[in-house]
Amino acid sequence: MRREYHRPSDFPPGSGPPECRGRRARPTAVKSTAFVQKRTACARMTRKVRRKARVDWENIKYFLTLARSGTLTEAARRMNVQHSTISRRIARMEVEHGEPLFLRSREGFELSGAGRRLLLRAEAVERAVRALEPPGPAATLSGTVRVGVTEGYGGFVIPPVLRDLSIAHPDLEVELIVEPRIIRLPRNEADILINIDRPERGPYLMQKLMDYDLGLYAAPRYLAEAGVPAGRAELRGHRFVSYLPNIGPAKGVPAISVVPQAAQARTRSSSLGVQIALARAGVGIALLPTYAAGADDALEPVLPGEVTVRRGYWISAPTELRQVARVRRVWDAIVAGAREWRPAR
Repeated sequence: MRREYHRPSDFPPGSGPPECRGRRARPTAVKSTAFVQKRTACARMTRKVRRKARVDWENIKYFLTLARSGTLTEAARRMNVQHSTISRRIARMEVEHGEPLFLRSREGFELSGAGRRLLLRAEAVERAVRALEPPGPAATLSGTVRVGVTEGYGGFVIPPVLRDLSIAHPDLEVELIVEPRIIRLPRNEADILINIDRPERGPYLMQKLMDYDLGLYAAPRYLAEAGVPAGRAELRGHRFVSYLPNIGPAKGVPAISVVPQAAQARTRSSSLGVQIALARAGVGIALLPTYAAGADDALEPVLPGEVTVRRGYWISAPTELRQVARVRRVWDAIVAGAREWRPAR
């Protein structure tokens, strides 16, 4: 059922017609004349906006940009307008639809249920509008695709894929989101997600990309000082570098604790790149992906073949976004790239 806006308190904070803005009125036994007049003007304005509501392509563009960026500041930058302009446009759309399209929080704007339903229709309008544009000699995909990715995959595996995409589709924008935490599709934080964990259940497409191995690595200087372990038992007493507990890009992120003979890491980081740098500096032994450390001349393998941990990468995306041409193209390129990828030696 569509939510009706008739009182100032019905509208999301800061939204709605000017006559309908304001804090929630406290209940009183007798309504003042000013309150009644404001309530009447609010209802009248709502009906007027509803009667005049038309599909406005400009509003749809603002809606899509905010849905894809997640913040007013970033959406304003992409549209080259003031953030207040986007705020007014979204407020008017929410009045026209009779319910909030976004959930506001300190982190930004997240699509509501109504917003997700509108997103599907707005994407269809966007495709239809672009189909009407006359084809040019360099017609290609355009728009932004956000890919949430782990630091390792983003730094070592996906770059060749993005190189080929940038050549084939120069107007296509790809944003790699690398966070020291789990990136979640339900929060609209990314269009495509690549992670170690098997994707969550829900309306998502998912596929396993590849398996990879991890091994122990250390700097020659550290091994010269602390000695080279001849077996698992000799790992005791060595210094180790690892991930911060409970702070990482995935629940299944491989930490040094998966090696029973290893002591607790005294130096920890949420970043794979920082762990590699710490290992290079001789801080200790680190459990690192072989694709990242195997070709590093500043690191040597420790107990190769004896200590090996295997993990896999998964790709997932909301089912409805997979139907969007640019998202589908990036998805297909990532899958093909993972199939063809070989680590540097």
